Amino acid sequence: GGGNYSANLVPSGSITPEQAEKIPEDVYVDLKDALWARNAIVSLTDRGILSGRGADTFEPNALVLREEFVKMVVDAFEVDGKNGNVSFADADINAWYYPFLAAAEKSGIIKGIDETNFGVGRNISRQDLAAILYRIRYNGEEPEEQSGRFSDEDQISDYARVAVFLLAEKNIISGMEDGSFCPDAPATRAQAAMMIYKILN
Repeated sequence: GGGNYSANLVPSGSITPEQAEKIPEDVYVDLKDALWARNAIVSLTDRGILSGRGADTFEPNALVLREEFVKMVVDAFEVDGKNGNVSFADADINAWYYPFLAAAEKSGIIKGIDETNFGVGRNISRQDLAAILYRIRYNGEEPEEQSGRFSDEDQISDYARVAVFLLAEKNIISGMEDGSFCPDAPATRAQAAMMIYKILN
């Protein structure tokens, strides 16, 4: 997608400095870079859904690749079908992500960036993340409103609009501190963890 973005976009509802002082030490030493998602990250790690990117780091503000997010949701929601085939031309059958794409495609929760490619190696956008979570848990439900929530809602793609507004109504996703949603901005690891955590809980 187009537009400018910052990898450090912070959803509304951040933890205050006073609350931060009460957070115990974790297996990850870098969670103070995303305190608002700390509980989600720790919980999902404890459950084997997430893992760090180093011996003691999570990199919460690092961006998430499309195939990485698929692995997260397949593991989190125990999606079956890892032994299946993938129809996307850019999927390598020998790659680590292949069985996760197979399960996600079989269940109908993912779509490609075009008619033939999934978009392997590309960062997943916030609206695509919302669309996948919607399909896996709320497919068919309609939000009460599809306007009046985000300052940039005219930039949300048609295919993701129902997903974004329904998940916002359910408090699964939130806007940024400036009232925008930033649909084309790439999602961070902390944002992905928080959305998955809220649905599972």
